[in-house]
Amino acid sequence: DLHSFPTRRASDLADFDSNGIAATTKYKDQTFSVIGVVDEIDYDYFNNPYVDLGSGSRSLWITVRCSLSDAAQAGSIAVGSEITVEGTFAEWDDLKVLLNRCSVVGGLTASTVGQDPITGIVKAADILADFDSNGIAATTKYKDQTFSVIGVVEDRKSVV
Repeated sequence: DLHSFPTRRASDLADFDSNGIAATTKYKDQTFSVIGVVDEIDYDYFNNPYVDLGSGSRSLWITVRCSLSDAAQAGSIAVGSEITVEGTFAEWDDLKVLLNRCSVVGGLTASTVGQDPITGIVKAADILADFDSNGIAATTKYKDQTFSVIGVVEDRKSVV
């Protein structure tokens, strides 16, 4: 149930910016919902799916990282949309409020990454745009597919 836990906006977590130690103590092991604007959807270095939420304001640098329990939810998230996630506070790393056992509980929309079958030739720019928009949905779309790629070859000189 969406209302079973306290709901906060990403901007409400500014207390981490002013005093991370006190905020970490305050939120330790708490489960709560956060409403924010999707900044990024991708996999971390350990291949765990996540979605990063911001406040939508460039003046607040705090990001909430929701480590998704179900990567399939990423197919229904779009960068720039406002969603609600629910998770348990894990840690503060000076830039991000990390939530574990996290799921999207509101604001699901259609991803901007197309789900049409891949056939024939694909433009390199289209592949890059898909991964930039939603790395998880793009990985699902292109995984184990065979196709040709066309694009402009850039002249890259080696830098020593």
